[in-house]
Amino acid sequence: MKKALNLLFLVFCLTFYLLTTKFTQAQNISNDNYIIQTNEIEQSIFPQNPIENDSGRFGTIKKDMGALLGFDDILAANFFIFSIQNNIIDYGDISPTDPVVRESNLTLSSRPAHGFVIFAWENHPLADAPFENLVPDATCDSGACSEKNPGTWSNNLTYGFGFRCENEGVLCLNFPKDSFKQFADESKNEYPQAILKGKGQEPDIKIKIIYKLNFSSSQPKQTYLNNVTFVVLPSL
Repeated sequence: MKKALNLLFLVFCLTFYLLTTKFTQAQNISNDNYIIQTNEIEQSIFPQNPIENDSGRFGTIKKDMGALLGFDDILAANFFIFSIQNNIIDYGDISPTDPVVRESNLTLSSRPAHGFVIFAWENHPLADAPFENLVPDATCDSGACSEKNPGTWSNNLTYGFGFRCENEGVLCLNFPKDSFKQFADESKNEYPQAILKGKGQEPDIKIKIIYKLNFSSSQPKQTYLNNVTFVVLPSL
């Protein structure tokens, strides 16, 4: 009788434990070397019928949280086209203290739906083939402009190579009137710089890039070359 009571008590304790214990469903992934066990992840169920807002996007709200689904209703082009008018910029014969200015147009059509950013950099300063003579990047009249900071360049005794961005309807980034910058220099591990950005719903765009070059009388007479790269990235 005592043994039966003990067994009944054990069954009662086991039943009580099962009723009061909350089981957590787990998943196991294993091989000969590892066992990975993951517990059940708590989930919240949102209403079945999300609410559409003024922009055509759907959202749902709980007491202390909310979610917004989808993207703005912007028509996306199937592709976008980026072209450069002049792949080669020839400055010709240069006379000291007589700056030479050249122009090139960048054209964008069928732009990315959410806009774009254009980055630019040079592989190295203008240099002759043996890389013995360099034309310094412009530091402008103040001596302080760089790949990030613009400066006014109007003095014919200010030497170097620089550029500026001009366009109406596109935001040329940090190019006040008559100001120039250096190109970011890859050979100095300088990061490519964003020079302009635009919105995806604008008409076809032409961006004017103005290059400026000025030599001093002490600059050796050589043929100087470098490569400038422009890259367009879509905005997200």
